[in-house]
Amino acid sequence: MEIHIKDICNLSRIPICVEKNPLYLTSLQLLENKNINFKDTYLFEFHKKFKPKTLGELYGIQSKNFPILNYSYDTVFGPWLYKLSSNSIIRDVAFIDFNVEEKVLKLKKLISSFIKHGYIPEKFPTRQGQICGHFLEHKNKKKFYITAGNHRCAVYAAVFKNKKLPVIFEDKTFLKQKELKNRGPVCNIYSSKNIDEWVGVKNNNLSRACALQILERYFNN
Repeated sequence: MEIHIKDICNLSRIPICVEKNPLYLTSLQLLENKNINFKDTYLFEFHKKFKPKTLGELYGIQSKNFPILNYSYDTVFGPWLYKLSSNSIIRDVAFIDFNVEEKVLKLKKLISSFIKHGYIPEKFPTRQGQICGHFLEHKNKKKFYITAGNHRCAVYAAVFKNKKLPVIFEDKTFLKQKELKNRGPVCNIYSSKNIDEWVGVKNNNLSRACALQILERYFNN
């Protein structure tokens, strides 16, 4: 299926629209100057400034009413995706703690490939070449949450402006065993209408109100 670029709502766990996405903005810079120093890129500035310490800071929610937001930023959690288990907390620092130079090099290679060969996701039946994820739904609006293909999405948006983005739904068979740990059902759509059934809420990790605030960040980013 194809969606509008503006329907993308995240960079990994970070709520951010494509227009503010540092991978996308850096891709635009690279199209203008492929020899730009990585220290002069938007991605470098983002890496320098975005230093969340808690989940609350990662989501951009300032509230003392929800204890879960005080967990470390690297705690893998999304109320519709994961439950928190004190015995097996998973850590993830994607797009927060990373090597900027390596990321910029990866963007350069993708840009070169897309310009030379186009974007041919059908050659890759799994998430290794596809952009995959699921929809979030709230107040009759939908946003697409990417679970694999953040770099490809950003480069596609920069190289093929105004074109719709080919995406696929995430499939359980795509996931590694460690990614299934603490994970709830793999669905195509996670809606606020069913928020009480979200694995994090159902497992009493957080309140319905907190889950809703987190969801809303992906619609107002």
